[in-house]
Amino acid sequence: MCPRDIFTDQLREDVSAKLTVVLTQAGIGPIVLWGEWAMMYYGVPIWDNHMHLLVPDDQLENAYKVLLAAGFKDSPPTLIPQVNPLDPNIRWEELGCPAYRVVGDLCHGRTPLKILIQNYSAAASTFDKIDPDSFAQCAGLAIPALSLLGQSFLRAYFKPVNSKSKSRTRGILGVWCASVKLSGYSPLGVDAMRDVSEIDDTMRLYWERGY
Repeated sequence: MCPRDIFTDQLREDVSAKLTVVLTQAGIGPIVLWGEWAMMYYGVPIWDNHMHLLVPDDQLENAYKVLLAAGFKDSPPTLIPQVNPLDPNIRWEELGCPAYRVVGDLCHGRTPLKILIQNYSAAASTFDKIDPDSFAQCAGLAIPALSLLGQSFLRAYFKPVNSKSKSRTRGILGVWCASVKLSGYSPLGVDAMRDVSEIDDTMRLYWERGY
């Protein structure tokens, strides 16, 4: 069983049989687990909105088609009318690549488990030069170390394109940064981004003082 029992035996079997095996048999992968479920794997307490998966940049469209062919269906989020300057909608496309949200017969408890799939570039290409096979492995998913997740969230926070400075997407990324920095069994702490290559002073200052 994976750390902290986030993946029960049954869920691990279901994710493997109904999701990751379907993708890997089509030549998709490595499949990286990102976002809330990756944090929960390491014991970070956070509300899970969906399971966020990343695939190699040239495999995203095929991965989406493979899931539809396997019986998954589009599950677009309901857009809430914008009532103030803080946009309440989450538009993951702001990270510079398409975002496909699907749902199948996977469940977390009694709740259908929504899957959001993007490519590696959504994480500001943090994982491009690292072999995902070196990550923790669970149910056919490659799970980056918590420190690497924190770096990817921070880089992605400064990445959104054609978006407002107070976009909902950036707000969520800010929550993710704060969560891995301050919460859970082994929080990274405010000094975690010091001396990390490709983390500039602006990013480092936000990590230390932001949110």
